[in-house]
Amino acid sequence: MHCYIYRSSIKADAYLYLSTCWDEADIPADLQALFTPPELAMELDLDQRQSLAREQISQVIDGLRTVGYYLQVPPAEISLKR
Repeated sequence: MHCYIYRSSIKADAYLYLSTCWDEADIPADLQALFTPPELAMELDLDQRQSLAREQISQVIDGLRTVGYYLQVPPAEISLKR
């Protein structure tokens, strides 16, 4: 499965995976606000990869097939208090 990955210029380390090129009609308004203007980070063929840096390929593919996108956000920062 081919996908397009867009980087947010507003939220660091947030990425939006799409199965097709950017089309505002297919993207919820709240995600449009986070990713407009669209900044293409890369294109990947998920079938040709065994892993991704932060996400499970199966979860990305499931999101692309069921809702048409997959949102990757940075892991929650852990605060260590003494």
